[in-house]
Amino acid sequence: MASFFNYKEIVQVLISHGANINIADVYGNNVINYALLYNNKEVMDGTSYFFKDLIAKGYNLVNSLASENNNNDLIELLITNGANVNVQNIHGNTTLHIAVTLSNIESTELLISHGASINSINIHEQTPLDIAMMRVMKEYKDFLKLHENEIKFSRGYSDGYVDTSMEENDLVNLLKLHGGKINSQGEFNFDTISIMNEFFWTKVSINAIHYLWYALAGIIIGAILLGILYRKLTNPCSSIFVKTLFWIFCGIIFYVFVQFCMYCWNVRAFILRMLRSYFCI
Repeated sequence: MASFFNYKEIVQVLISHGANINIADVYGNNVINYALLYNNKEVMDGTSYFFKDLIAKGYNLVNSLASENNNNDLIELLITNGANVNVQNIHGNTTLHIAVTLSNIESTELLISHGASINSINIHEQTPLDIAMMRVMKEYKDFLKLHENEIKFSRGYSDGYVDTSMEENDLVNLLKLHGGKINSQGEFNFDTISIMNEFFWTKVSINAIHYLWYALAGIIIGAILLGILYRKLTNPCSSIFVKTLFWIFCGIIFYVFVQFCMYCWNVRAFILRMLRSYFCI
């Protein structure tokens, strides 16, 4: 949290008291990844949802941070104290992937200077250069959509415009200068907040939720049928067996319900607890 909010002094105190500099969250993101988020205005604006209760009480944390800031001095501090620049999160993204995804050229340059692997591959088989070039393509497509009624490109001119954009993009050029390679490009169709689910944290897929509900419905039906069967049985041994299965099914239903509630509450509750304890709210 101290890295996320750019509290350099608190980070220094924690390090001096033996804080684990390479600790990661459940998604595999380390302190450098969280420090990188601070430099992105859209990300900081988006986090205001999680802190709305604190903002309502006058703690202007997110609003004061939601501006173009640079905390490379904090990232430098973390690295010099042993933070791993090449650790991969649950998506296989390194700190360099995250910096490039957020279009942060200063942090990208800093990470490269400290030995960040220029051609690390994430679970989508994308290098940082792949992501940088995908972002250029997305910016180009967004530009066309915005001016589609004003600009009529020929096919050849359109391709030339893309090539020129690639050549003039500072981030792409920086990665190429240090040996960046293209491995597996794709479509980059995310806004900055969606990036957090696809590159930083994670989310449960719609299919997974459907399967969970189907399984839960089957267990509930099974428990009901077992309850009906138990009332009709006269054999003591059979009754004990059916009753045991019934309570096992009930336990599974209760466990799934608790896990679902914990998942829904997890991120927001964790952040609010940390902030409330820090500010003694």
